[in-house]
Amino acid sequence: MIKTTALLTRLQLLHYRNHQSAGYSFDNQTVLINGPNGSGKTNLLDAIYFCCMCRSYFLRQDQLLVQHGHDFFRLDASFDNQGQTDEVSVKVVSGRKKEVLLNGVAYEKLADHIGQFPVIMITPDDTRLIQQYADERRRFLDLTISQVDREYLFDLQQYQKVLAQRNAWLKQAWQRGADKEVLDSLDKQLWPVAGRIWQARRNFTERIVPGIQAIYARLSGNREVPGIDYQSDLNHADAAELHARTRQEDLAAGRTQAGVHRDDLLFTLDGEPLKQVASQGQIKSLLIALKLAAFHGDPDGRKPLLLLDDIFEKLDRKRMEALFSVISEGSWGGMFLTDADSSRSQDILRNQQVLFDRVVTNNPD
Repeated sequence: MIKTTALLTRLQLLHYRNHQSAGYSFDNQTVLINGPNGSGKTNLLDAIYFCCMCRSYFLRQDQLLVQHGHDFFRLDASFDNQGQTDEVSVKVVSGRKKEVLLNGVAYEKLADHIGQFPVIMITPDDTRLIQQYADERRRFLDLTISQVDREYLFDLQQYQKVLAQRNAWLKQAWQRGADKEVLDSLDKQLWPVAGRIWQARRNFTERIVPGIQAIYARLSGNREVPGIDYQSDLNHADAAELHARTRQEDLAAGRTQAGVHRDDLLFTLDGEPLKQVASQGQIKSLLIALKLAAFHGDPDGRKPLLLLDDIFEKLDRKRMEALFSVISEGSWGGMFLTDADSSRSQDILRNQQVLFDRVVTNNPD
């Protein structure tokens, strides 16, 4: 069952990062988290993200999330979906398999949980998605599309598995020779999966562009028009043709040098590459527009949780007012914001006539 609007009403943390033991209940859709730097504000957002995505937004290794001096952490969350309450529990114990439970029943495959409670997170470091690394942009595509397209997540996992096998074969062939029938078999497994991933990414990119442009226009005052160019080796050839053409290069290099694992997004302003022309303000506005538009046009009408880390510090007053105007239109299942300056953030929310709960963190770093 698709949970189109799931509101977080309760969160409990035990030994998660610098949270020894904490419990919170929420009555309003907007929750403001105040506290000094290093007190656990961002970790609270990350705990919410983990309950939705079975992973941390920041760290790949779950054990690094366990509070120092302990060997486990546990998270419990309650979500209200149009009167129905869903309970999510996360258990990570050193030396054991991670467990995620929905209403007391553990998932056999964690992938089945992705998309149950859609979530978007925006952090200060996310500007590198726009400015720097292609793998960050692929990560954005994968984490977002996986929440609205379960088959995409399964295809992605299969592609990564077969790609790893193909690269291992290529490395072995480069070192001492190997049976090329194995490579033929791996390629035949890879081709259809790669094609579906390419199609899903292309469809997603085309779908969110109108939303990005509309939100960016409101944040920037209609100064420029942003665009996205989905760049992929498969834009010009299908996977079978591509791998046939690059096979000798792959054999020489000992790895797969073309495919959807090399995809990228090129961001533009008025048709010019953003990296060459954009100011910091324009980059921040485009980042926010990109994240907020991620569920634009979703056929199932999902309304994700919105997690904004230190957003007050990164936007001027005019952009902040425009942002809250966009958010107030009801496209979200709830919003959690952090800010070290409690007076500033409370004043902004009150001036925008936003009803909110307030949490104050004071955990030692």
